[in-house]
Amino acid sequence: MDRQKAEEHWIGDSSFSKFLSPLDLIELSLVCKSFWSCLSSRTSSTTQMIWRLSREQFLCHPKLPPPADMCEQDYISLVLYNKCHFCKNVYSLTVWVFCRRFCKLCLKERTICYNNFNEAWKKIPLKAIRGLRYIKMYSEIPYTEKYELHRYYLIEDIKTLYDEFIVLALQNKDNDFIASWELDKHMKGNIYMKEISKYSKEQLSVQSTIFRNNMIKLGKILDSLMEEGSIDDNRPKYELDVLYDCLDAKNAFSTTDQLLLNEKEFKIMRESLVAMYPEIKKRHNKKKRKHVL
Repeated sequence: MDRQKAEEHWIGDSSFSKFLSPLDLIELSLVCKSFWSCLSSRTSSTTQMIWRLSREQFLCHPKLPPPADMCEQDYISLVLYNKCHFCKNVYSLTVWVFCRRFCKLCLKERTICYNNFNEAWKKIPLKAIRGLRYIKMYSEIPYTEKYELHRYYLIEDIKTLYDEFIVLALQNKDNDFIASWELDKHMKGNIYMKEISKYSKEQLSVQSTIFRNNMIKLGKILDSLMEEGSIDDNRPKYELDVLYDCLDAKNAFSTTDQLLLNEKEFKIMRESLVAMYPEIKKRHNKKKRKHVL
């Protein structure tokens, strides 16, 4: 199947995406070049519809349409892809304001507050700077143990704004034009920050629901294990504190707010807890003996 025929196939029937999750679509795109061409397009309306239908059908969030200038594939990756966009660290978080995932180190290295601007950047009109996208973080006040809340901007955004300002300066634009430019930047920035806040709010709301539902299911797993009696006596076969350590070893508590786990996944988790219980139990016994000694 050549590219043209493949595209005609997708255009003719995109309803299949309702039966394929985003992960399935990713795997399908790797089957051949034609599938890759169709499913990787950032501009095809049909391709975007395929990914949108899949997202709406299989993902708990995001339900909102993608932010401006973001395609469905990149939008979905912010939820499914758990690595930092820069260093690939798995301990990262989605910063919706910047539409990327950052680890703590990369976020610190790639953002800057106004107090740390170089002299050149401080020549940019403040109103224009205030129109940039930002996050709020605390920074330590020099020579004190106190912290202040500051706006942190992406360094790449500052550089782009500075270059734009320099071009205007070289063109000898009058004060009225500069003032109009500042106001335009400021207004667009305020609109953007208001719109993008919806995504953070949706994520927090959904993650809270997912966490609550997953924790209820985890509780049922623990209850079922605790109800199992020992062969020798009526004591529980499993100890609760050991089971908690098993969950902690599997990093279960840190992932329960990301995706809603289905029954099959919880069954697998239960089996893995049972499998690793003897080893964790041995560690507990060693700790107890040390305390006794």
